[in-house]
Amino acid sequence: MHGKPAGTRRLICVRKEQHMVSLGETITIRASKFQTRYQTGDGKFAICAFTAKPAEKDKLPDGLRMYGTTAMFLASGRIPESDKGVQFALTGAWVKNKRGAGKKGEEKIFEVSRAVIAVPETENGVAQYISQNCKGYVAKTMAKQLAARYGKDAIRICAHDIDRVRRDFPKLNEKKAEMLATSCRAVLILDDLESLLGDANISRDMLDKIVDAYGDRTVEMAKNNAFQFVDVAGFAVSDKIALAAEMARNDARRIRAGVMESVRGVCKKTGCLCAETDAVLSAAYELLGNEVPAAAVQRECETLCDSYVLVKQGRWLYIKEDFVTERSLADHVARFVSAPADKEAEIEKAFVEWQRENSIVLGTKQAEAVRNLKYRISIVTGGPGTGKTTTLRAIMDVYHKVFPQDPILLMAPTGLAAKRMTDSTHMAADTIHHACGLIPSNNASGFSPAKDCTIRPGFIGIDEMSMVGTHLFGFAMDAIPNRENTRIVLLGDVDQLSPVARGDALRDLIQCGLVKTTVLDCNYRQGADSAITDAAIKIREDRAFGQNICDLRFGEQLLFTDCKRDDLRQEADAVIETVVRQYLDGVAQFGVKGTIVLTPTHFDRGTPAGYLCKDVLNNIIRDKINPDDATKTSCKIGNQVFRTGDRVIQRKNTDDAINGDLGTIVRILNNTDGDMEVEIDFDGKPAHLLYGKKEMRDVELAYAITVHSSQGCEFPMCILPVSMSYGIMLTRAVYYTAITRAKTKLALVGDQAALKRAIDNKRRGVRKSLLGPRIITKAKKYTALNTSQETAMPVQQLMFS
Repeated sequence: MHGKPAGTRRLICVRKEQHMVSLGETITIRASKFQTRYQTGDGKFAICAFTAKPAEKDKLPDGLRMYGTTAMFLASGRIPESDKGVQFALTGAWVKNKRGAGKKGEEKIFEVSRAVIAVPETENGVAQYISQNCKGYVAKTMAKQLAARYGKDAIRICAHDIDRVRRDFPKLNEKKAEMLATSCRAVLILDDLESLLGDANISRDMLDKIVDAYGDRTVEMAKNNAFQFVDVAGFAVSDKIALAAEMARNDARRIRAGVMESVRGVCKKTGCLCAETDAVLSAAYELLGNEVPAAAVQRECETLCDSYVLVKQGRWLYIKEDFVTERSLADHVARFVSAPADKEAEIEKAFVEWQRENSIVLGTKQAEAVRNLKYRISIVTGGPGTGKTTTLRAIMDVYHKVFPQDPILLMAPTGLAAKRMTDSTHMAADTIHHACGLIPSNNASGFSPAKDCTIRPGFIGIDEMSMVGTHLFGFAMDAIPNRENTRIVLLGDVDQLSPVARGDALRDLIQCGLVKTTVLDCNYRQGADSAITDAAIKIREDRAFGQNICDLRFGEQLLFTDCKRDDLRQEADAVIETVVRQYLDGVAQFGVKGTIVLTPTHFDRGTPAGYLCKDVLNNIIRDKINPDDATKTSCKIGNQVFRTGDRVIQRKNTDDAINGDLGTIVRILNNTDGDMEVEIDFDGKPAHLLYGKKEMRDVELAYAITVHSSQGCEFPMCILPVSMSYGIMLTRAVYYTAITRAKTKLALVGDQAALKRAIDNKRRGVRKSLLGPRIITKAKKYTALNTSQETAMPVQQLMFS
């Protein structure tokens, strides 16, 4: 054992008294958590040590460790995370502990089928429970006083008669009293909800989220229609609650929820805003089970369409919110492209002046992009080294000459991309989210706009458009007024990965043919320090391998270390060893912030694709670059340990941070009451953010990140493993995106054959969209455009382009 319960002195192993409990018999034990021995990162499995009082002795087997009259035992299963001493009601059965053979007191383990935090029945238990659930506004002393005054009824009284509590405890101010009442009501609601759920086995964290969102209505909603929880809890959890509340499997409400989940699932899998009806019905049949007839699924799908919850467009189904977003965005773009060209002479004059003043003669395509300022919206696309930044500077300066009184706003989809834009243009850039006043929300887009958020008409430049999904671009266009002086210039690289979010706004706009687009294709970075740019261009133009021989220019800037092995596990070990060495070299030259490992895969799921995943690489690199020692404080969230000095990445949008923001932990404070405070310095943000245990669940280590997460970023040194173990993730889009993240030095590590496979694999998921056809149709309406004009792609082809 690692320690023993406080205040105990003698260890006795029970041998004589025979109890009636049998192996495999389902029982419920009240016990207090003593220690978590092991927990998976997702919290779905844990092994914990519990202590049980004498009242539970008839439910305990022989041979357990005893501390006085207190028994200690191990339990395994889905056990909610909690502080030491919190009381649980554990339902399950005793089984032989295969790993406990020969370990005194651990020969048997309690296999948990259901674990719930129990509302305590003793004064000490009540005090601890209030203290844990009301951290930050009820001190331990006050919690003990409440428990002493009201006994086991303290939680109920605090929840439902807070005025009495304030009379009895005048020092408790109104704000803290209200927070105490809310927390205690939540405790009782949780207890009622867990009683309703029985063996549904839903995590405590998820139930907390539901109660936080729906408050006093939670239990009634669970009884009447748990699918109202879908926005917060998702379909799977809502379905468990509904079935526990005895909703029939073929209930129309369940079928409709299943159809909606299937639309969301198909759209998420394909990255589209719409889903084919047949694919949705097929997914719904599988999701809802054999008890639900196919005819019933089809009928409820039609009901959802009739009620405008779903929108049917030919054979495509949209969730209403997605349909409205796409239609509104198409209308905005159509109005911009339909506006007549304006200020052509003034723009040409200003452009000539700008070239003369700066002693620069732009290339033909760059000059074309500048002259496209006569249109209210235009696109500039091209790979690294093709002059996008120089072109943008010229466009901004010419705009300012023509419209000297009007503002210039630069935006990008992430904080790091905005910082890069600021550094390259020498003008302040903002994130799209901040500029448009977006607030994180539980809806299809993940955000809601602030009221009356309007961007001043002027010049708006949006960089890294290849990262921007349809919803985010829709928010931007909603906020931009269509005025005579408004000019929107979108910049991006269409050869990079598609957005993580659904939709693919940049490609849709280019393919519709109505938004003036300039493709920059001349390489302006040439010479000894252009090996990375040269590699990106050769990959894009199918020139990286000639007759199976690698034609990339390896040297000091672009490195390749061969770690090929016949066995993929051995190859991964060799790659990891080299990656760590390269990382340490990179840190010595560029610092921790300037060095990153990029990998195509997230997690180790027990397949070869996980050998070189983000999680594996992070822990190995961190132990080399930021080892545990006496000078560092640490905290454990789930199965992940964080230390001061760790590089981290935000994985969920909040009011203060965006998914993908990178930062450094500068301080960890572990309070004596079990709470914690983690201070993170996110790159490019003016102030540090303070996170508690709840917020830290959305933070991960970031010595290595996925290629998708790196979009919009640029690092002095990137290290990129290349191995056949990555399987289907070996694609051109993945490796082209990764290579273009490196600014000064790129180290490829692994197998050249795997690199060739990735570059040859042009597979890219087709994101079907009706955005382009809608733009054409609406523009035709606004300007009587003929869809046969040369620049417009035929409508029927756009869905499959």
